[in-house]
Formats: sequence, structure tokens, C-alpha cells
Amino acid sequence: MKRFFSVFLACSLVFFQAIPSFAFTATPSEVSSVVATPSNALYDIQPLDYSDNGLWIVDNTVDMDYVTLNVAYYDMSNNVKYSSVQFDSSQHAVLPLPDDCASIQNVFIRLASGALPSPGTYEFWLRFNSDVGVTYESTAYIQASKSNHNAMSQNNSQAVQVTQVSGDFTVNETVEIGNVANLQLVLYPDNISPTFLPWGGYVHISFEKTDDEPAYTTPGGLPTSGDIQENISNSVSSINNQMESIDGTLKEIVQTISYQLEAFWNQLAGEFTNLYNKMNQQHEELLNALEEGLEVTIINQFDELIANDNKNHQEQLANDDKNTEEITNGYDNSSITADNDRLNTALEDNEQLENEALGEAAGHLEDFEFTNPITQYLSTFILFGDFLQDLFTNSGAFFNVINLSFILSIALIVIGLYRFKGGS
Repeated sequence: MKRFFSVFLACSLVFFQAIPSFAFTATPSEVSSVVATPSNALYDIQPLDYSDNGLWIVDNTVDMDYVTLNVAYYDMSNNVKYSSVQFDSSQHAVLPLPDDCASIQNVFIRLASGALPSPGTYEFWLRFNSDVGVTYESTAYIQASKSNHNAMSQNNSQAVQVTQVSGDFTVNETVEIGNVANLQLVLYPDNISPTFLPWGGYVHISFEKTDDEPAYTTPGGLPTSGDIQENISNSVSSINNQMESIDGTLKEIVQTISYQLEAFWNQLAGEFTNLYNKMNQQHEELLNALEEGLEVTIINQFDELIANDNKNHQEQLANDDKNTEEITNGYDNSSITADNDRLNTALEDNEQLENEALGEAAGHLEDFEFTNPITQYLSTFILFGDFLQDLFTNSGAFFNVINLSFILSIALIVIGLYRFKGGS
């Protein structure tokens, strides 16, 4: 009995030890869809190999319309030049060989601002599946550039390790992204001869929000409320300057059109004056002819007078048709048409500038996040008040209209309260 119980206990232990092994067994397709993405960092699970080649699977989260594949190369005169191609809708791109390429300096994948997330700290993943088998140096560099208003741009870079297999590679780093113009990953191939090109492949890029300490921070760091206020103020000032420039251009166009219309009217008036004088002259000649005909025998001259009158009438009609044709088709209105096109172009540019400036201001307001309700509500009211003050300060001569409207509003409220209390 004891021996039977010992055998049963041993079998039970073996069975329960085997259960976890079966529970964590998965097919390659299940691995791809379940545990091979960066989001599983929450469970402290490392991304699994993709197709057993030691690289991570990356789910793309960026807009590929703003991602390009680039090469920096030396030409025959040892000058550095650049060639770029955009990734297509299938996330694939191929860099052709430039005609003047002597050797390769580096290759890089660039993400413009349209492909970057809003400011914050993210887990950055990039995987590139190359069309050909190439090798790169084990160290790559993450670089970023920030544009500053009326100042030089800021740039910095950070070394990052590259995991590569037969031309394919992946990069992973925790990055803090602010308001930057672009972010790029730079690699240095082992083969720098022109035979490296053409070169291309498929790219997958992912950004995942994280609370981890960043290993790389883009130039300028995260934006502050002061940065947002400064950007809004710069945008409002830029709009005001552009409006003043466009206003001057519109005045010039309207003045030119006015001069053209005046010239056209003077020409038209001159033609009609000449026509009127010629008609009077012909009528006088006709009356003189009739008077001369009456001095002789009326019967003998009657047919001649009718024929002469018909002739003069026909000549008058022909002359009228000629003058009308010259007035209708002789005037050159190409200048007015060109000025009208300039006016339409200026109005369209004005609308585009307003949309860009308001879109930039709205982007800064959307990037603002509440972290402390009491202080952040106060900061929000202060920010909004400063924004309205900037609009009022940069409105130019229009501020008189705003002041008058404000005074009239107060006056109407006082009158309304007085009549509501029983006043007449």
C-alpha cells in the first residue's frame, strides 16, 4: 500500500510539473500576435525572435508619408551630397545609385515632424528588413533637430546599439521627444563603395508611451507653458506682419486696376467724341447739299438727293461698324486680367497663412496636459489671458474697434439694468 501511494505521488508531481510547459507552448503565428510587441514590457517579457533570426517584431504606428530613406555620399570631387526617397504605402523604399557617387558616408532613416508623436517619453522601436544582405557598424546614432524662431537650430545625437542579421536590423531606445523638426537613425555600412547601392527594404517604426527614464532627449527637451505662450505670441506677430504686407499689396493692385479702368474710360470717351463730331459733319454736308439742290429745279435734283442720302447713310453705317469694332476689340485688357490674377493669388496666400498659424497655435494648445488641477487651472487661465492679450496687442488699428465694442457693451448692460429696475 505504501509503495502504491509513493508511485501515485511521484506520477502526480511529474504531471503537475509538465502542465506549465504545455501552457506556455505556442505556434509561431501565436507568438507573432501575442508576445512579440513592445507593449508586453508591462509583463517583463522580452520580445521574441522573428522568424528565428534574433530580431524583434515591430508594429508600425507612424504616418509613412513623412518617413524617408536617405544616403550621404561623396562625389568625384569629395563633396558630401545627399539622396532621398520616400517610403511607399507598403512601407518599402529603394535608394538608387547617384550618377556622381564615389563612396558612401552613411545611410539614415528620417522621420519628419508629421511622423513624430506629441511631446513625451516613449519606447522607440525600429526594424528594417533589407532587400539585400549587408552589414553595418554595431553602433548607430539617433539624431534630432529643433528649429528656433529668429535663432540657429539645435541638434544633438546619441549612440545606440544595432541588432542585425543578414542586412536586417532593429533598434530600441527610450527617448524623450519635444517640439523638433525631425528625428533620424544614422547607420554606417561596412561597405562604403558605390556597389552598396541600390539599397532598400521595408521599415516598421513604433512609439509607445512610457514612464521610464529616457536614454536620449531631443534638443530643447519637453515644451513648457512658457514655450507654448512664446510660440503663440510669435505666431500672432507673424500673422500681423503678413497681414500688413498683404494689405499693402492689395492696395497696390486695386490702385493699378483703378488706373487701368480710368485709361479705358478715357479711350472710350475719345472714340465716342470722334464719332459724334464726324456724324455732325456728315449731317451738315447733307443739309448743305439739300439746300444747294433746292436752289435749282427740285424735280431734277430729287432723285440725286435721295441717292446721295443713301450713299452717305451707307458710309455712316460702315464707319459706325468700324468704330464699334475698334472700341470692342481694340482695347487691350490683358493688364486688368493679370492684376485680377495677382489679387486672387494674394487672397489665397492670406488664407493659407491664417490656416497654418491657427493650426500651429491649436497644436500647442492640444499638447498642453493637466497634471495638478489647482495650479494647472490657474496656468490655463493665465495662458488663455496672455493669448487674448497678444491678439489684442498685435491687432494693429483694429484695437480701437475692440475698445469701442467693449464700451458699447457695458453701456447697453447699464441701460438694460436701469430699464429692468423700472426706468423708462
